[in-house]
Amino acid sequence: MKSRIKVLMFATFAITISLALTFSLSGCKKDPVNTDTGGIAKIITVPGATLKAGTVPVGGDQGPDIEGMSGNSYVLPGGSNAITINTNDESVEHVLIGVEGQSGYYQLPVTAGKSTELTIIVYIYIEQDITLENFTIILALMQGSNIGIHHTLPVSLVVAGTGKLQVSLSWDKESDVDLYLVEPNGTTIYYGNSQSTNGGELDVDSNAGCSIDGIKNENITYGDDAIVEAGQYIVRVNLWSVCSITEQINYTAIARLNGSIITPSWGSNPKNGFYPAGSQSQGGGEEAGIEIIKFNITSAKINDAQTYARFTYPVDKSKVMPSTK
Repeated sequence: MKSRIKVLMFATFAITISLALTFSLSGCKKDPVNTDTGGIAKIITVPGATLKAGTVPVGGDQGPDIEGMSGNSYVLPGGSNAITINTNDESVEHVLIGVEGQSGYYQLPVTAGKSTELTIIVYIYIEQDITLENFTIILALMQGSNIGIHHTLPVSLVVAGTGKLQVSLSWDKESDVDLYLVEPNGTTIYYGNSQSTNGGELDVDSNAGCSIDGIKNENITYGDDAIVEAGQYIVRVNLWSVCSITEQINYTAIARLNGSIITPSWGSNPKNGFYPAGSQSQGGGEEAGIEIIKFNITSAKINDAQTYARFTYPVDKSKVMPSTK
C-alpha cells in the first residue's frame, strides 16, 4: 500500500514539474517583432521622418487630436502631397503617417513640419513606380507615448508620365498654379507651349483658367522618344489665379532624372513653398512666375534606357487635357 502511494506521489510531482516548466518556457518566449517596413516605402516617402516597422499604433482620446486636415485627394507617380494639419494641442511631438493595408509607417518630428504652434505641414513624396490606383493615407498625432485618433485621407493616382526626366508640381488649394520648365536651348514648356521640339511635354495641367478639376497637380515629362539635352534647366512656378482662395497656398515641386531626385545647382529640390494668405493673382505668359530650382544635366547622366511610364487604368481624360487659357 505504501509503495503505491509513493508511485502516485512521484507521478503527481513529475506532472507538476512538467507543467511548471511548460508555463515558465512559454512565459519567457518573446512575441515576434514586426520588422516589415517594405510596403509603405514602395508607395510614399516622408522627408525628415523615421521609417518604423509594423503599422501605425492604435490611438485614442488620451493622445493629441487633429482638429482639421487638408491635403490633395489626387497625386502623380513621382509627385508630392502637402498635407496641412491643425491642432489645439501645443505639446504635439510627432506626426505618424501610414498607408492603410501596408506595412511600415513614418514618425515625423513636429519641428520638421511645423509652420505655427498649431499648424503642421507634412510633405509626402510619391514613388515613381507606384502601382496602386487608389490608397488611403493615415495620420495621427503623438505626444510622449500617447497617440491621438487616426484620421485618413483617401487619394487617387492621376495618369501622368514619368520618363527620363520628370518635373512635377502639386499644391493644396483650389487655385490655378502653373509649372514652367526652361530647357537649355531657351524653350519654355508651360500651358501656352505644352510640348517642346525636344519632346518634353506638359501632360497634366490642372485647374486651368480656374476651371476647377480638383487635381491640383501639373507634370512635365520626357518620354522614350524625347531628347533630354545636356545643360541648365530652370523650374518656375506661377500663381496664375487664386480662384477665390484667400488662405495660404502650399506647393511642392520635384525634378527627377532617371528616377532619382536631381541635385540642384541653385535652390532646393524638392522645393516646398507657399503663397501667403491674401496673395493676388499674377496672370500668365511665357515669362511669368518665380524661379525655384535650377539644375544641370551632363551628357553622362542621360540614360536612354529609362522606361517611360504612363498608367493605363481608366481615368477621366478631361482632367488631364492641355490648358485652354
